[in-house]
Amino acid sequence: MDMKLNDFLMMELEGRGILRDNQNVLLRVFISDPTSHIRDAGVLGEIRATGAYLRMEGTVREEMGLEEVVRRLHDEGVVDFLEQWRDYEGKDTVTPLARRKLNRVLTQLLREEHREAEERAVREEHVGFTLTTTIRDVLFRGRVRVKDMKAE
Repeated sequence: MDMKLNDFLMMELEGRGILRDNQNVLLRVFISDPTSHIRDAGVLGEIRATGAYLRMEGTVREEMGLEEVVRRLHDEGVVDFLEQWRDYEGKDTVTPLARRKLNRVLTQLLREEHREAEERAVREEHVGFTLTTTIRDVLFRGRVRVKDMKAE
């Protein structure tokens, strides 16, 4: 999430709590340490009570967790991520949420690759059929035409 704190406050709280010092603070930074950016407990409580903040907080924390998993897997040598994830033996060391998301993405990728391979095979078969049919038509029509010309 790259939303800025002041933009969020403008949209959700009609500008209450906006400070000039926070104009470049990303919401994800605010969520990790809210009291360093909003010192007014009333405003902070109001922010935390909004449904939008709770949804945003969940999304940001989930995203931060996934980034940590990716960083850790990269440190363990899983570089070409999805291709190596399929055979990675340390899957049990990854949080269940991250594991589900990675497995879901891998499954979707494999389905897409399979579908593309099927479409490619159908196209190649169609091209081969068209080429064979065209060659037969040329040969057959040419022979018939020669016979017709000799008969004249």
